[in-house]
Amino acid sequence: MATNAKKATNKSRHQLELLKDDNATVKVIVGHYIGNQKAHSWYFQRKLLCHRSTFFQAALDFNGKSGKEEESVSLPDDLPEAFELFVQWLYTNTFDFKPSRALHLEHIWVLGDKLGSPGFKDQAMLQCFVTYLDAPKPPLPHPGMVNYVYKNTGLGAKLRRFFADLVSDRLNEITIKDPAWRDIFGGGLGDFVVDVMERFTTTDRTKITTKAASVSDSSDETDSNFSDDSDQMETDSEGSADTTEVSNPRLKYLEEPKIAGLQIMLGSKGSV
Repeated sequence: MATNAKKATNKSRHQLELLKDDNATVKVIVGHYIGNQKAHSWYFQRKLLCHRSTFFQAALDFNGKSGKEEESVSLPDDLPEAFELFVQWLYTNTFDFKPSRALHLEHIWVLGDKLGSPGFKDQAMLQCFVTYLDAPKPPLPHPGMVNYVYKNTGLGAKLRRFFADLVSDRLNEITIKDPAWRDIFGGGLGDFVVDVMERFTTTDRTKITTKAASVSDSSDETDSNFSDDSDQMETDSEGSADTTEVSNPRLKYLEEPKIAGLQIMLGSKGSV
């Protein structure tokens, strides 16, 4: 679509503007030295980092440095492998995720939550849809990952809601003989149990495995991921962006549904 191409161009231009005349450098140290593990360091231009992360904006403002000297932020409790995907997303708006024994999608979303990067969280959530909803034989979340998410996020977190709704929809597949699930439902993770139960009291019981409805490509959806106040809604003379709104049970799990949600409705795996 010509409109989408124009918006992609605007995003690139705005990102380049952030890098102009920015000599301030930020060093980010992730992880810590334990056994064979070692910390990793990255260097960023301050403006871009702060634009994409409210966490770094607050941390660097708190440092109170002038910007003429190198600043540093340490993230000793985070996985360098997850942060590397944040770096990919920072510059390309997407990332190449390959699951491993050490890195799971849940780690990525939780990191995005900590960093205050809604676009990064949505990219992780889109990957969750692929893994937990659209795979030929989609798995249930591992109870250990459910526990990790609930221990590392707050009330109302979208990933909490996604997991609770997913388990609620497939509750018949869980065996209480599994000690991990038995521990969770036996009171080991009360917030999760409450969230699952609340799912049964809502009026909207549309299963989240429902496929997205089709959408015409006359969309003028707004993309504010790189936008300033001056770069707001673009609509044509025929109507507003609301014409693309389609009932989709997956949109409620996104931080910026009018950006990431359009990809779901169009069946795209593009960047957020």
